[in-house]
Amino acid sequence: MAQTTDELATVRRRQTANASAFQHALRLRTKRPIRPLEDWLSQCCAGRWEIRVEGVSNDLEVKQYLFYFSLADDRAAFKYAISQPGLPPRPDLPRPAKAKAMSLFRRLMR
Repeated sequence: MAQTTDELATVRRRQTANASAFQHALRLRTKRPIRPLEDWLSQCCAGRWEIRVEGVSNDLEVKQYLFYFSLADDRAAFKYAISQPGLPPRPDLPRPAKAKAMSLFRRLMR
């Protein structure tokens, strides 16, 4: 189906807007499944992100992805996390405060 000039211009504007939202990219070739990587990004990225599949090996074992980030800090944190075993949580995110255990004496004196 042929598109009109106006429709093509609209598509180009959308593509340009999407490309400008992501100023930081990271290419990754891995055997890891994508789901844990997506989960990490969802939980740990403050800005927007996007994943594109660039290629898959013939045996479907190795995949190549291109990750786009709107924030440089998200890109740096993800780069660090994928270099560690088990995708640790992002180190610079605030941790929830631990509840202080009260001693028996304090509980009685309350």
